[in-house]
Order: sequence, then C-alpha cells, then structure tokens
Amino acid sequence: RKMNGKMKKNIGFSLMIFAFFFLFEPSFGLVDPIPDIIGYAILCSALINLADINDRIYTSFKSFRLGILFSALRAVTYIVLENVFVDDEQTVGLLLFVFIFAVCDFIWIIPGYRALFDGLLSLGMFEGGDAVYYRKREKGKNASEKLKVLTIVFVIVKNLLWVLPELTTLKANTSYEFIGIMRILCAIIMTPLSLVWLIKMTVYLVRIKKDRPFIETLENKYRERTENAEDFFTCRSVCTYLSVMIIAFVLSLDIYSENVNYLPDVLFYAVLICSVFFLRKYSKAWIPISILSLFGGVSSILIFISEKAFFDKYFIESIRRDPDA
Repeated sequence: RKMNGKMKKNIGFSLMIFAFFFLFEPSFGLVDPIPDIIGYAILCSALINLADINDRIYTSFKSFRLGILFSALRAVTYIVLENVFVDDEQTVGLLLFVFIFAVCDFIWIIPGYRALFDGLLSLGMFEGGDAVYYRKREKGKNASEKLKVLTIVFVIVKNLLWVLPELTTLKANTSYEFIGIMRILCAIIMTPLSLVWLIKMTVYLVRIKKDRPFIETLENKYRERTENAEDFFTCRSVCTYLSVMIIAFVLSLDIYSENVNYLPDVLFYAVLICSVFFLRKYSKAWIPISILSLFGGVSSILIFISEKAFFDKYFIESIRRDPDA
C-alpha cells in the first residue's frame, strides 16, 4: 500500500490514544505546556484510515487538521507579542488573540469532536462495534454519547478558563498585577476535569481496540475500499505536501522588531525540506532543494544571532559614527 494508503495498527485506535496526552492539559495564556500541535498531528495521522471509510470521521479529520494550524498560530502569536509589541499593547493583544483562538475552538474543534463520535457510532452500527455502544446499565446514554458530552464540556470550560484571567486587561486599575495568580488558579481548577477527560478517553479507546471483531471488520472494509485506489493516494499525497509548501512560504515572511527578524527563515527552510522530502517519489528536484535549504537554514540562524548581538549594543545609525559598530 502506498504512502497514505498504509494501514495503521488497529486501524489507528492505538495511535489515537497517544494524541490525547498532548491535548488534555490546561493552557496558560498563549503558552501551551504540552504542544497541542503534536496532539492534533498524531490525531490526524490516527484518523486517516477511518476517514477514508466514513464521511463523518473525514469531517472531524478536517477540523483537527485546522487544529494543527491554530496551534502553530498560537506559538507564532506568542513570539510576536513578546518581541514586537510594548507592554501595554501586549496585554490587550493577548486578550484579543486568546479570545480569537477560543472562538476558533468553538467553531471548528467542538464540531470536530462531535463528528468523531458520530462517525464512530455510525461505524459501530453498520460494522458491529459493541464497544462504541457500551453501557454500564441498560438505560441511559452509551459510552460514546457520554464521552461526547464530556468532551464538549471540557473544550468549553478549558477555553473559558483560558480567557477569564485575560479579561483583567479591561480594568483600569492595578488588578492586572494579579493575572499570574489568576492564570495559575484557573489551571488548578481545570486540572481535575482534564485528568478525568484523559482517563475516560483512554479507557474508551482501549475498550474499542480490544473489540477485535469490530477492528477486523473495519480493516477488511478499508482494504476493500483502497485496493485499487493508488491514484487517489498519489493525488492526496501531492496535494497535502504542496499545502505544506504553501505554509513554508508563509513562514518566509519577516517580522521585525528593533531591526531583528523574530520569524527567522530557518522555519521556512525546515518546512520546505519536509515537503520536498515527502514528494521525493515524484521529483528528483528534492535533492538540490534540500541541500540549498540546509545552507539557507544555517545562514538564517547565523543572521539571527548576529542581528541580535549587534542591535543589543548598537543602533543602525551607529555604523556611520562608531568604529566598533
């Protein structure tokens, strides 16, 4: 099976468990202690097989793919706020962007989780999945329905507690001095719910993974669906890594503060190397591009270090007046 046509172990359920260990922790301003970008990337990789055989899971896959973008933008935004804006602008900017990313989660990530559980229930109904319909009691919601509600509550509460401390920016007194304490307090309040969500999600996925008849049925369905679909996987691979290349060129933009570029081109070169490496089957140009990008990456790092060292001591006008400059 070619590239994205390769079947994951237990059709992705084994890998899916690890994704949520990167997604459960409370955020702290724009700081993400355990990067969500890794969690969403693992989750998308885990879902790719199921997405090929179920439209609802494909919808969730697209939502979590946006989650990768949101997580990357959070990191970039944090760097920009810390290095480009002055203190007063930082506080307002932080509130603005924290609010924007919370809205993004409400609009795209929550529907993504809803589509994921609806897709699993659909597969369970048509492919004999007992684990997704597991109930402790005959009456009441099944495991998938309960976990879907818990997940939606988790995302909403996490984002509300993420935004709440930043609202002190709107007050005209010294209350902003206590924002660090408020952030820590919100993180402490969020921790029990985060741990409960992680444990329940892990138990749920382990239970599905142990439902061997269901897993084997899904694997057989995937094989039947993809047996003669090499052109489809080729097209998807090329489109995916061309999209990654577009991201690389976006990262080539410069963000200067006090004459130092805080979005160094090494990020552009690194992402470009990744994209052409995965496209190496379709073009031999990946070799010279990779070699030149390595030199470009090294030069970018050296430029950043030298700019930082120079402008920590001098202004640009100093070149005309100061021999050391």
